Amino acid sequence: MDHKTGSAGVQEKWGEASQWKNGGRENILFAPVAGTEATKYGGVNTDVQKSVIIGPKAAGRNRKNNDGSIGVGMTVLGHNAIGWNSQATAIGNNVYAGEQGTAIGSDIMAAGYGSIALGNDDIYKNGQGFDDALPENIIMKIY
Repeated sequence: MDHKTGSAGVQEKWGEASQWKNGGRENILFAPVAGTEATKYGGVNTDVQKSVIIGPKAAGRNRKNNDGSIGVGMTVLGHNAIGWNSQATAIGNNVYAGEQGTAIGSDIMAAGYGSIALGNDDIYKNGQGFDDALPENIIMKIY
């Protein structure tokens, strides 16, 4: 662990270490930073700022926003928990949260901007889409 920045999990001479060890990054990382798990999504766990990423196969990735700003502030906790871009919160087992999304549970996905997913098991076993649906007739009854 780097005592100045709080970052942990990088090899001392690893080439991309400076991208998240530099002062001001303010990260806590107990997750893969090298090898196949870390490179699965490209740039994972290396270009994050002001984020907490903890867990085996946990991944955080910030890309530049459309206006050129860099996303910050992800909270990613759990096995195969993935936060994708600014202010994503992914907590649980096999969860995914997109930009400003919140996913809490197991096998769930908050894919839309600012979306919320709570509970369990709405992702197909192969990871390609959603298993649970809210039929249109139910939505029409509510509104």
